[in-house]
Amino acid sequence: MNDNPIRIEPIKVKDLPAFAADSVAAPGVGGYIAITEHRAAAMAANPLADPDDVGLLVAYDGDQVAGYFGIMIVQLQHEGQLHKVHWFTTWSAAPNMRGRGVGSALMAAALELDHDYMIVGSAPARHVCTKFGFDELPPLDIAVLDFGLTGRFNPLALTARAARKLVNVFGGKLDINRIEKSSARWFERWLGWSVRRTLRSRTLEEVGGWPEGLRLTNIARVREQGAAVLDLEDTRLYRDAQVVNWMLTYPWVLPPGDSTSEGLDYYFTDTRPGFGYLAYEVFGAESYLGYVVAQQSIIGGVRVLRMLDVTLAGTSLVLPVALRIAEQVDAVRVEMNASYAIALKGSRLVR
Repeated sequence: MNDNPIRIEPIKVKDLPAFAADSVAAPGVGGYIAITEHRAAAMAANPLADPDDVGLLVAYDGDQVAGYFGIMIVQLQHEGQLHKVHWFTTWSAAPNMRGRGVGSALMAAALELDHDYMIVGSAPARHVCTKFGFDELPPLDIAVLDFGLTGRFNPLALTARAARKLVNVFGGKLDINRIEKSSARWFERWLGWSVRRTLRSRTLEEVGGWPEGLRLTNIARVREQGAAVLDLEDTRLYRDAQVVNWMLTYPWVLPPGDSTSEGLDYYFTDTRPGFGYLAYEVFGAESYLGYVVAQQSIIGGVRVLRMLDVTLAGTSLVLPVALRIAEQVDAVRVEMNASYAIALKGSRLVR
């Protein structure tokens, strides 16, 4: 058993790019690294961060990286003011170091910095956070519109399921997994596009159709306007146009083949097929109504569209705008804040 004490070293925001380059050039055991070069570049360019803010805590076992804790500066709107908050973006222990208290050591070191912290994590992460005194908030309600019905409701799969039920009645078992998967792929490949197009069109009609005079303009950056008026009663994470443009300019995830660390062991997302941001200005008949920003990527073989930032005069516009963007990129799934999809409550397309 290795009894060497775990050593924690803070990496300042301004030093992240150099640290990432060194890590990629000389990774730890099994190719384990604490941050990718493109994520480090993004963190260093964060408009909300000071150069001397700690952006990463790295745990060492001797000279080997044993784990890491990423910290990103964000803003919290509370009682009409904006507050600097530190968001835990990554938290990992090297595979050969798990069970040695690396995660807890990193959390303890982070709390010693004495900042206001927030984190979103898995059940094990939430359990550790509770032990360190974090308060758990209710989960976000996300609506998922799933237009990939061709593969799930094809005749071969339905026939196979009926046969399985009949066999079960007589005490037998019938494995239809291979038939379901192969037929789903076949039907989705040859009929999926047509069915998705029809479903998206009908869904748009169901929520009132495309608003008259509404149009979208694809943009590279959103327009930065005057200071926002903050709601005294609203407490939420606050992302202004400056932060949105930072995200658009410095993506944390790259398409396959574009990352210097793609073949290394980075626990969080490094590359993803089809990944990219989509930003649009929204106009009414004669006026600018705001902007929307979405993220697209291919997850599990299907194209997913996720609505991220919305600054529109009316939230009722979000759903038709999302459906129009989904049509443009042929998204199989669309994810958004559940409040935007309230008009589709009860639809079999929504979960």
